[in-house]
Amino acid sequence: DCFHKAHDALWNCAEREELWDEQVGGESPEVQHAIDLHQAVVEKAFELAQDRGRIQVFPTFRYAHFAANERTRVLQQPAVLSRLALFLMDMERHRGGGDARRDAKPIVLGVDDEARETCTVVGVVAPNREGYKERNSFGRCFREAVKHFPGMEVQLDGFDTEVIRIPAASFQDFVQCIFDHHHQLTA
Repeated sequence: DCFHKAHDALWNCAEREELWDEQVGGESPEVQHAIDLHQAVVEKAFELAQDRGRIQVFPTFRYAHFAANERTRVLQQPAVLSRLALFLMDMERHRGGGDARRDAKPIVLGVDDEARETCTVVGVVAPNREGYKERNSFGRCFREAVKHFPGMEVQLDGFDTEVIRIPAASFQDFVQCIFDHHHQLTA
């Protein structure tokens, strides 16, 4: 019985592999879009990681700020920016000895939309050594930081309390305020 189940599972995988080959063969615009998305994330991650000083370090988290260009405009989407943050944390975790169980510092990323003069900001925490994700305190920090900027128009994105859009010119002051609140929460 187990042999037949395993045989059927292999057969199903083989059928799906042919479908995958058809999709990846360059005929599917959806697959090409997914490839472009991942390529933008990887390229920006390596650019940020290789340029010393692009990723700043506070005691409790790291942060980076950049403007999107035509190729990286997709990074202005909060989900994609969060994926970039997770990728950067994986790079940090594996850097320096390659201990994959090492904890990575949380990260805040900001990407400017020059046309709207706004900055999309995400705060992301990494899973710990056991694979559990700690509670993301950046949502609370974002809301507290906004209180210190009277007149700032802010857009919090739905259920993702760790995503916020702020005026692009306010990023540095906003991050400093986040640090003050994040440091209090994690101390």
